[in-house]
Order: sequence, then C-alpha cells, then structure tokens
Amino acid sequence: MQQQQNKVIFMNDNLSIIEEKKTIFRIDFNYPNQLFVNSFIKTKLILGASVSDDFKLIKFKAKSVNPLIKEAHLNIPQAASLLQNLVTQLIYLNHNNYTILGYHPENIIVINDKTFIYINNEFIKEIDENDEIQITSPFSKNDFFLSPELSNITNIPSNVHYKTTYYSLAYLIIILLINSNNNNYNESINQDNPIQLLNFHPIKNTKMYWFLSRCLYVDPSKRTLLFI
Repeated sequence: MQQQQNKVIFMNDNLSIIEEKKTIFRIDFNYPNQLFVNSFIKTKLILGASVSDDFKLIKFKAKSVNPLIKEAHLNIPQAASLLQNLVTQLIYLNHNNYTILGYHPENIIVINDKTFIYINNEFIKEIDENDEIQITSPFSKNDFFLSPELSNITNIPSNVHYKTTYYSLAYLIIILLINSNNNNYNESINQDNPIQLLNFHPIKNTKMYWFLSRCLYVDPSKRTLLFI
C-alpha cells in the first residue's frame, strides 16, 4: 500500500503545519517558542497534543485543519467562536506580558471547523513595564488590520500601548461579519470608526456589538476585553 504523502496546510517563515496522515497533524516551528506553544496547549484550544521537549513540534489529532482566508464568510455563531478562541489565547499571552501586534485572517487556522487559533508567531511582542510594546520592524496594512496608532507610525523604533491589538481583533471580527452579510464596505472610509460597518447588521446593539465597541476606543489604554 502506498504511504500517504505529507500535505502542507500552512507555511510561513517561522512554521509549517503538516497533515501527516488522515486525522494526524503536526506544527513544526523553525525555532522554539514555549510561551506561544502554550498559548494553545495550556488554554486547551488544542486538546490531546504531544509537544517536543524543545517546543519546536506539536502533534495532535483532528478531523480537519484549514487556514482561514480574508474572504471567509462567518455567521454570528462562528464569529462568536472565533472571538472567544482568540481572546482566550490573547489573554494567556497578556498574562505572561506578551501580546500580538495585529490580526489577519490568513494567520488563523480552523480546527474541526469550530476552533480558531492565531498561528503566526512573527508578530508576538513583549509588553514592557509601561504597558507598551516596541515596534522594531517595518510592517504594512497587508500584514494585519492596523489600529490608528500603528497607522500613524512614521519611523521605527516606536512604542505603542499593548492594547493596540484589541483594535485589530475587533476589526477582524467586523470584517468577517460584513463578509458573511454580503455587504460592500470601503475600508479607507470606515477605518477610523469600523463599528459603523455594523449599523445594518443583525449584531447591532447585541453584547458582541458592545464588546467590539469597547475594543475600538481611540485611546488604546481605555480599550478592554469585556463581555457584559
């Protein structure tokens, strides 16, 4: 019997996700990152995984593992799951004084069509004693959804509040909801106040709507991950 060839699910400069055989997947990191690995192991976003001693390899069982794409159409329950999973991972990183610089759909994988994980450790940043992260490398709007303060950076190194990522997270959810609602949007017009994109969406004035609103304050220090 011919052995199944490994299938590449996701790959970037830092890691690759491989389907070894049906229901067996592995994540290979080019260099160890214990904290990032723990952000989806300790949080139980990935269950029953085995991790190598050097934290460069994760192996786990799943029915499916797929990358999310920018054109993904998520309904409200799917968007709620995405938000819950990413917040769980982000809070774990924040509690360990790290954060994610920004979110893009193409840096997210979907396990078993229901669990969403941010997978690109390139944009993991350490939080300093002033609640700030230092930007030392160039980036573009194609890398992730930019907060206003990141859009305004004209030189590096520069420092921004670590809650800059809350804006990007909310923007991600909004765009994927708009996609699912088949509405057109003009990113250049609405970037300063993306919550307006939901004015005619069924999510308007729900708990999720107000959660997203609290992530989009102009002052990043006032942003919060609060679901009430």
